[in-house]
Amino acid sequence: MYRLNLIAGLALVLLQWTLCTGPINAGNWPHFGYDDQYTSFSPAATRINPSNVGKLQFQWGLSCDDGYFFLVYGSPALYAGGVYGSGAGQQLTGMNASDGTILWQFGPNNSGWAPQPAISADGIIYYLLGANPTNLYAVTRSGTQIWKAPIAFDFGFQEATQAVPTIDEGKKIIYVVENPFASEGGKLYALSKASGKVLWYKSKAKDGMAFRGRYVLLKGSTIFADALIPGTSYWGDETLVRINPTTKKIEIKYARPSSSSELVIGRYSLCNDTLVVEYCDRDLIIPGYKKISIVATYNVNSPKIVWQKDFSKTPLTGAFACNTKTKRLYVPTNPYLYSFDVATGKQYWRYTGYDEIYSPSIANGVIFFTSETNMYALNEATGKKLFAYDYGYHDDSGTATTQVAIGDDMVYLSGSGGTCDFVALSLPTSESQTP
Repeated sequence: MYRLNLIAGLALVLLQWTLCTGPINAGNWPHFGYDDQYTSFSPAATRINPSNVGKLQFQWGLSCDDGYFFLVYGSPALYAGGVYGSGAGQQLTGMNASDGTILWQFGPNNSGWAPQPAISADGIIYYLLGANPTNLYAVTRSGTQIWKAPIAFDFGFQEATQAVPTIDEGKKIIYVVENPFASEGGKLYALSKASGKVLWYKSKAKDGMAFRGRYVLLKGSTIFADALIPGTSYWGDETLVRINPTTKKIEIKYARPSSSSELVIGRYSLCNDTLVVEYCDRDLIIPGYKKISIVATYNVNSPKIVWQKDFSKTPLTGAFACNTKTKRLYVPTNPYLYSFDVATGKQYWRYTGYDEIYSPSIANGVIFFTSETNMYALNEATGKKLFAYDYGYHDDSGTATTQVAIGDDMVYLSGSGGTCDFVALSLPTSESQTP
């Protein structure tokens, strides 16, 4: 009996340890966008809230007042007390989340702006390194290479820095969307999570369609990807498609908004059963020249547009965010952040900033984002400003895709070449104790 109780006790401890180190842990932020739906919403982080967010204070930073410059693109990955990320021209680096101590560095310095890693539920880091060609690595949390994918991907300079591997934990598959610069599109790859072996891929030559975009969306194991379907435009008609993970067949091609211009896809995410997509003209690839910006939503089971809004006068400047509990959608523009009911498009509030608002992130009733020389925190219910942190003068050339990564009692963000190039803010000790 004692032995059985001991085994049961060990099993419970193991289960608790697993739960405390996987993505549901309050201190984890697996990648830019947080989850496979790219909601940028962490439901587990509960210590920072509207009443204490104003007490956040500087905890540590990288490259502070040293005259050097490295830009942190996207957001770092947070996992079980570690921070994993890279800066422009830097290596993949593992750091202690509480004080910024560098624990290890992996690989050569990346070329140009830095891609950021994605980390799986078991703590394996998946990292795209290099631009044309780009290699995918699997790395342990101690900085040791597990595997390198047997093929190199064709990415352009900017596309490589913004791509994020998508991890299907159930099927143990890594998805990567190859996105060559100034071409008719690339391939959608499915690789073994265990070995990096290519399990299957889809391409224009093989399947009659090419692929674009920075990542794949998953709902369960169903795939949503940005595809170029042969059509009226020179490149092809760009649309989101739903792919059956078993048959690898296209199940749904989602309808495109009507427009006199050639529309491409900008941002996209899933908000529960609603697919949210930005369509814009091809000048999106040249910052500051976008003329058309339309947001369309779909029920994932139908190709028809449910509602759409024209943001051409205030174009989108970052990724969507979605609170899956309240079913609110957040759309960042220049200079507004909008809050909508995702089902109907009803506007709840509009916050007015001073400049472009970049990819918001949400936890526990607080919305975080960066804009001009500050990180801001808003009350999610009202849109009222709760806190602003001035990180100093910055070169804003790379901030359009930066995002605040939310831990439990700390947040992490790019300083974008400001006083510090990377910043960690924390609650005072008295505020961050476990209840």
